[in-house]
Amino acid sequence: AEYMGRLEFSDVESLLARFVEIDLDKSGTVGLNEFAMALGLPLTPAVEHLFDILDSHHRGRIDFREFLVGMLGVSESCSGRDVVSFAFSVFDKDGDGRVAFDE
Repeated sequence: AEYMGRLEFSDVESLLARFVEIDLDKSGTVGLNEFAMALGLPLTPAVEHLFDILDSHHRGRIDFREFLVGMLGVSESCSGRDVVSFAFSVFDKDGDGRVAFDE
């Protein structure tokens, strides 16, 4: 199988199909509301923060590349340490290395 990073090429194809599916307005990017709906989650500060992490260009929308990078962060082929580190960064909003109650 052909590999791209930690994902097989077929996984990338599946993620592209999912991205197209959640891109409700067919803009080629996914906004915060589309992202939350795709996750099946209400719009919460944690979901907004996760979206902000993926939105590396800080445009308020994520493109497929940003989506793919995010999926690499939560892929089954990542180590448990990678997943925990990614999850921690979602909740450590101020980046101080700690998670406070208000985060």
